[in-house]
Order: sequence, then structure tokens, then C-alpha cells
Amino acid sequence: MRDYADDGARLTVSGLMGIPDRFFLYVEPDSIRYNCSVLERLGNTVRVEFIARAENVRFRDDRRA
Repeated sequence: MRDYADDGARLTVSGLMGIPDRFFLYVEPDSIRYNCSVLERLGNTVRVEFIARAENVRFRDDRRA
């Protein structure tokens, strides 16, 4: 995650092919889940807007719900 702000971030990924227009981004060390919407794709970088944020959520726990 690069250029992080309260309303969004710029992500560098290995490939953009599998990234949908909307997705959940889990930040495991902080136990935060962001509901993201893609604003821009450029090379191996994607700029996202945070639509919503949930705290005390972990990917492994969220999958079971």
C-alpha cells in the first residue's frame, strides 16, 4: 500500500488482471477491512477510494461469517 490517506490509497500489485472494480482490502496487522472502489489503473498500480472501513476484522474470521 502506497500513498495511504483516510479516503483512499495507491496499491502496487504484481498484476492487475484479477482486481475487480470493487473489493475488500484486509490490513491484517491492524485488523482493518476497507471496502474499496477502483478509481484508476496504471501499469502495476491501482488507485482506490475507501467506501467504508471496519475495524477488528480479520480475513480468516470474516471468511467464516
